[in-house]
Amino acid sequence: MKSYVGKGKNKKNKKDRPYTYFEISKMLEKADQRGRIAILLMSSAGIRVGRGKPIVNDPGATKDLNTGKWICSSCQEESLNKMFLRTLGPNHPKCQAFIAAEDRKVRKHNDAARRLNEHSKQYLMRYKRNRYTGHMPLSTHPS
Repeated sequence: MKSYVGKGKNKKNKKDRPYTYFEISKMLEKADQRGRIAILLMSSAGIRVGRGKPIVNDPGATKDLNTGKWICSSCQEESLNKMFLRTLGPNHPKCQAFIAAEDRKVRKHNDAARRLNEHSKQYLMRYKRNRYTGHMPLSTHPS
């Protein structure tokens, strides 16, 4: 039995876990019929959560030639934007455009998180930071 399982494999990996029902339902919402079949088949077969996020029906996904792993289009866009930020600087108009767009998206999330947390009087929703600047934008006026 040990030769089949391997030595030292009895330690449980904390990152190795099955998808939750909520995670499966979120993937099923965004997938087409073919993607739903694949997700349901994989979930019934006991596929575990791996590193990174699942790529379901992303036409912009490309395969990295060095590692052989698939990279989703949003991850590609983020790495390109970070490269532009390093080379052009934060004051360049092109960088200001994607920083402002990320600020708007994060501010919208953080305002919703603040409203939920204040309404429930608990910390139910986490605040996000801008991926490019590290700032945590919040609206100045309470809603």
